[in-house]
Amino acid sequence: MKLDKKILIVIALGIVAALSTSYLIGSLIVSFASQEALRGKAPAESYIQPGLLVGEAPSKPAAVAKTVTAATTVTGMQDYSVEAAGRLLIKTANLRLEAEDPEAAANEISTIVESYGGYIARLSISGEEEKSVVMTVRVPEPSFYDALNAIRRVGEVISEEVNVRDVTEQHVDLEARLRNLRAEEEWLLAAVDKAKSVQDLIMIEKELWRVRGEIERIEAQLKNLERMTAYSTISIWIKAPEKPKPKPSPYPEIDFTPVLVAAVTALIYIAYGLAFLVVVGIPVGLIAYAGYAVYRKAVKRRKT
Repeated sequence: MKLDKKILIVIALGIVAALSTSYLIGSLIVSFASQEALRGKAPAESYIQPGLLVGEAPSKPAAVAKTVTAATTVTGMQDYSVEAAGRLLIKTANLRLEAEDPEAAANEISTIVESYGGYIARLSISGEEEKSVVMTVRVPEPSFYDALNAIRRVGEVISEEVNVRDVTEQHVDLEARLRNLRAEEEWLLAAVDKAKSVQDLIMIEKELWRVRGEIERIEAQLKNLERMTAYSTISIWIKAPEKPKPKPSPYPEIDFTPVLVAAVTALIYIAYGLAFLVVVGIPVGLIAYAGYAVYRKAVKRRKT
């Protein structure tokens, strides 16, 4: 039996109306459920761990960037040499290298540093596929430039910075102050025996404690300067070379992901809506049908 075209049109419109209604109801249900879920959760606090931050790898410059800050004249770009006999110099360097295997390069640098009588003060390896190494080494001051030149040859230099600070005058000044304070300490110790009253003795001892505190502070400063000048610091950052980027395709890229996501989302909304209509619509329909049946029986009774 063939169906009438009008009946087919009515059925099609009914299906479209049911799907549209299901979609709207499903979207409302999902939106309401999302809002309720957000209300039940406390806002998350963002936390940034303080500490040393190893930044993203800088883009490789066309030429090696070098900065040399020194109290004495530093000559030569490939090999460093400084003539500063009798001077107290605090030498530091920052070096960025590229190596095919950063971890192997770090091991080679460790060997170089130990060969010059230095040691590794800090070593950090990060990354899995693209490893990077951050290390701090200390070498005896006389071997600073030799060690730096040897480390530079381990990989390709991206950038480097050398700083030399002359603290000779500061050291001489501290030694002079220390001599004066020790002389004052001896005078105060001699004055203790000559004190004629308890009040004089208290004043002398108070001044003696002050002088001894100054002596300890200056001695600590001198030891710190001597420690910093005895061993120079080199900070090194090593990364693997950047992989060449693939050539752009001449054909436009087509991404069907947004379309698929929209389709799946629409199906989910329709499923929610249909479930709602089934759960709510069947009881409502039964109630409506029962009411209609009662109404028809009442009408028939009146007619009879």
